[in-house]
Amino acid sequence: MSAVLKTTIDRLKPRFIVNLTEWQASFRALRPELSGDADLPPLLHELRFATHRMAGLAGTLGFRALGRLAQQAEAQLVPLTDATAPARPLPPAVLASLDALMREMDRVVADASPARTGR
Repeated sequence: MSAVLKTTIDRLKPRFIVNLTEWQASFRALRPELSGDADLPPLLHELRFATHRMAGLAGTLGFRALGRLAQQAEAQLVPLTDATAPARPLPPAVLASLDALMREMDRVVADASPARTGR
Protein backbone atom coordinates (compact mmCIF):
# COMPACT_ATOMS: atom_id res chain seq x y z
CA MET A 1 0.00 0.00 0.00
CA SER A 2 1.36 3.39 -0.93
CA ALA A 3 2.03 5.97 1.77
CA VAL A 4 -0.54 8.32 0.21
CA LEU A 5 -3.25 5.66 0.23
CA LYS A 6 -2.45 4.67 3.82
CA THR A 7 -2.59 8.32 4.90
CA THR A 8 -5.93 8.78 3.16
CA ILE A 9 -7.39 5.64 4.77
CA ASP A 10 -6.09 6.67 8.19
CA ARG A 11 -7.74 10.06 7.72
CA LEU A 12 -11.09 8.50 6.69
CA LYS A 13 -11.32 5.93 9.50
CA PRO A 14 -12.35 8.33 12.30
CA ARG A 15 -15.24 9.70 10.21
CA PHE A 16 -16.29 6.16 9.34
CA ILE A 17 -16.34 5.28 13.05
CA VAL A 18 -18.57 8.32 13.69
CA ASN A 19 -20.91 7.13 10.91
CA LEU A 20 -20.77 3.60 12.25
CA THR A 21 -21.76 4.83 15.71
CA GLU A 22 -24.76 6.60 14.17
CA TRP A 23 -25.74 3.49 12.19
CA GLN A 24 -25.31 1.42 15.32
CA ALA A 25 -27.80 3.63 17.21
CA SER A 26 -30.20 3.56 14.28
CA PHE A 27 -30.04 -0.24 13.96
CA ARG A 28 -30.61 -0.61 17.72
CA ALA A 29 -33.70 1.61 17.52
CA LEU A 30 -35.09 -0.08 14.39
CA ARG A 31 -34.41 -3.71 15.29
CA PRO A 32 -37.35 -4.15 17.74
CA GLU A 33 -39.69 -2.49 15.24
CA LEU A 34 -38.90 -5.16 12.65
CA SER A 35 -40.74 -7.68 14.80
CA GLY A 36 -43.55 -5.27 15.72
CA ASP A 37 -46.37 -3.59 13.86
CA ALA A 38 -44.32 -0.80 12.29
CA ASP A 39 -44.60 0.08 8.61
CA LEU A 40 -41.82 -2.14 7.23
CA PRO A 41 -40.93 -0.61 3.85
CA PRO A 42 -39.40 2.63 5.22
CA LEU A 43 -37.50 0.73 7.92
CA LEU A 44 -36.15 -1.80 5.44
CA HIS A 45 -35.11 0.93 2.99
CA GLU A 46 -33.25 2.76 5.77
CA LEU A 47 -31.44 -0.44 6.78
CA ARG A 48 -30.65 -1.30 3.16
CA PHE A 49 -29.16 2.16 2.54
CA ALA A 50 -27.01 1.94 5.67
CA THR A 51 -25.81 -1.60 4.93
CA HIS A 52 -24.96 -0.59 1.37
CA ARG A 53 -22.84 2.35 2.52
CA MET A 54 -21.23 0.27 5.25
CA ALA A 55 -20.44 -2.59 2.87
CA GLY A 56 -18.84 -0.21 0.41
CA LEU A 57 -16.56 1.49 2.90
CA ALA A 58 -15.76 -1.04 5.60
CA GLY A 59 -13.54 -3.38 3.61
CA THR A 60 -11.64 -0.52 2.00
CA LEU A 61 -10.86 0.91 5.44
CA GLY A 62 -9.67 -2.44 6.79
CA PHE A 63 -12.86 -3.64 8.51
CA ARG A 64 -13.23 -6.75 6.37
CA ALA A 65 -15.55 -8.75 8.65
CA LEU A 66 -17.84 -5.75 9.02
CA GLY A 67 -17.89 -5.25 5.26
CA ARG A 68 -18.68 -8.91 4.63
CA LEU A 69 -21.53 -8.93 7.18
CA ALA A 70 -22.91 -5.67 5.78
CA GLN A 71 -22.89 -7.20 2.28
CA GLN A 72 -24.73 -10.27 3.58
CA ALA A 73 -27.32 -8.14 5.37
CA GLU A 74 -27.82 -5.98 2.29
CA ALA A 75 -28.31 -9.09 0.15
CA GLN A 76 -31.02 -10.25 2.58
CA LEU A 77 -32.71 -6.83 2.46
CA VAL A 78 -32.72 -6.30 -1.31
CA PRO A 79 -35.63 -8.65 -2.12
CA LEU A 80 -37.61 -7.23 0.79
CA THR A 81 -37.17 -3.63 -0.31
CA ASP A 82 -38.02 -4.56 -3.89
CA ALA A 83 -41.27 -6.25 -2.77
CA THR A 84 -44.45 -4.22 -2.68
CA ALA A 85 -45.41 -5.70 0.69
CA PRO A 86 -42.64 -7.47 2.64
CA ALA A 87 -43.76 -10.65 4.36
CA ARG A 88 -44.51 -10.63 8.06
CA PRO A 89 -42.90 -11.90 10.08
CA LEU A 90 -39.58 -11.20 8.45
CA PRO A 91 -37.62 -14.33 7.57
CA PRO A 92 -35.39 -15.47 10.46
CA ALA A 93 -32.33 -15.31 8.16
CA VAL A 94 -32.87 -11.56 7.70
CA LEU A 95 -33.06 -10.92 11.42
CA ALA A 96 -30.06 -13.18 12.09
CA SER A 97 -28.03 -11.34 9.45
CA LEU A 98 -28.87 -7.95 10.99
CA ASP A 99 -28.10 -9.25 14.48
CA ALA A 100 -24.69 -10.54 13.36
CA LEU A 101 -23.97 -7.20 11.72
CA MET A 102 -24.93 -5.31 14.89
CA ARG A 103 -22.59 -7.50 16.97
CA GLU A 104 -19.72 -6.72 14.60
CA MET A 105 -20.60 -3.02 14.66
CA ASP A 106 -20.41 -3.18 18.48
CA ARG A 107 -17.01 -4.85 18.27
CA VAL A 108 -15.56 -2.35 15.78
CA VAL A 109 -16.85 0.66 17.73
CA ALA A 110 -15.54 -0.76 21.01
CA ASP A 111 -12.13 -1.46 19.45
CA ALA A 112 -12.00 2.11 18.14
CA SER A 113 -12.92 3.71 21.45
CA PRO A 114 -10.37 6.13 22.92
CA ALA A 115 -9.84 3.85 25.93
CA ARG A 116 -8.79 1.01 23.60
CA THR A 117 -6.77 3.06 21.11
CA GLY A 118 -5.06 5.37 23.59
CA ARG A 119 -6.25 8.49 21.70
